[in-house]
Amino acid sequence: MVQVVIAAGNPLERKYLEILIKKESKKFHLIHSVGEFHGIEEICQTERVDLIIIDIDTVNDLNGLEGVKQIKEQFPDIKMLIITGQPECSYPDRAKE
Repeated sequence: MVQVVIAAGNPLERKYLEILIKKESKKFHLIHSVGEFHGIEEICQTERVDLIIIDIDTVNDLNGLEGVKQIKEQFPDIKMLIITGQPECSYPDRAKE
């Protein structure tokens, strides 16, 4: 079973993602759902996390891409699914860096 953390600043977006994950309860287990990047590192240190679904625009002083970079440096085996509702075209290229 894939252990999932959701990080999305928009409460409606976060709730929708929670519903999707819970519908696939045979494949995925939602560990935590947070509105800010802050705290994800602690979750990754204390729990087995396989996948983080993170909104680029997560509410915090750190944007989602910087957060992804920090997590990948500390926990290279955790997969990241980066989402955004923003129309900016440079996000996909910047996320690959």
